[in-house]
Amino acid sequence: MWISPTEMKSCLSKGKATCIYRDGSTRTDEFTADCEPGPDGKLVFEGHSVFIGGTGRFDGTKGTISWTSRSLTEAPNEIGFTTKTLEFTLPKK
Repeated sequence: MWISPTEMKSCLSKGKATCIYRDGSTRTDEFTADCEPGPDGKLVFEGHSVFIGGTGRFDGTKGTISWTSRSLTEAPNEIGFTTKTLEFTLPKK
């Protein structure tokens, strides 16, 4: 069931995400994200992630990601864009 963004007041998401890369490396983040309709009625997401683990090239990596995503079109064929800021340190080899 699709709910129009104009019907939604806000949404909070929390959880963990693991990304698996082609070289077999993994990165796990713990995230929090808020979503609500912007002034134009299209969805705006703002979030923050903390690196909590990784393997391969991400082993020992520490850092954070902050992002903002904005919808440009209406669902169900929604198109949008995301701006991210990444701050991280790599372990000394």
